[in-house]
Amino acid sequence: PSHGGRKVFMSKIILISPEHNVSNEILLVQEMLRLDDSLRFHMRKMNWSKTNYFEYLQEINPLFYSRISIHEFHDLQLNFPAIGLHYKEVDREDYVTGKTHDSTSFHSKKNALELGEEFDYFFCSSIFQSISKKNYVSSENWDIHNWEESVRKKAVALGGMDASKMENAKQMGFDNFAVLGAIWMTKNPLDAFKEIRELCQK
Repeated sequence: PSHGGRKVFMSKIILISPEHNVSNEILLVQEMLRLDDSLRFHMRKMNWSKTNYFEYLQEINPLFYSRISIHEFHDLQLNFPAIGLHYKEVDREDYVTGKTHDSTSFHSKKNALELGEEFDYFFCSSIFQSISKKNYVSSENWDIHNWEESVRKKAVALGGMDASKMENAKQMGFDNFAVLGAIWMTKNPLDAFKEIRELCQK
């Protein structure tokens, strides 16, 4: 889909930034984006200022901007027109109904089925026990294999996604996967990413 001249890429894997700084983080993010030209990167930094966001984006090669989405400070799109916008649940009242938007998060199947068509893709959360957030698990059953294909193809499995859960998520109907703790809470994020990417391509 095109948004004001911007092309939004759907990806098999969506990499979410760590909430706390990781050593060489920007270098690692760019290396993963280079390794996989369909990878999309979501920048979600709790307690960061708009200036922090701006400076982080400035350090990234502009060639990657069209594959980056931000969760906060949407007006930064004025500075970086190619980047995408992610609407958290609390922000959804800010989007315009009837227009296709980049992405959002759903914590219930009901909402996903009702509103999913208005986004290019959406996170379903939490699929499994979260790796990055202790004791965070959803009571929702996220088996989506019987959803209409047009909506199912937009669904991204989020929450507890690591190499061991990939096959389970596929059996639940997911083709797209968001990773966070499985990458950033390892000793070697690049190796962890390569392993998940390989499983994703099977």
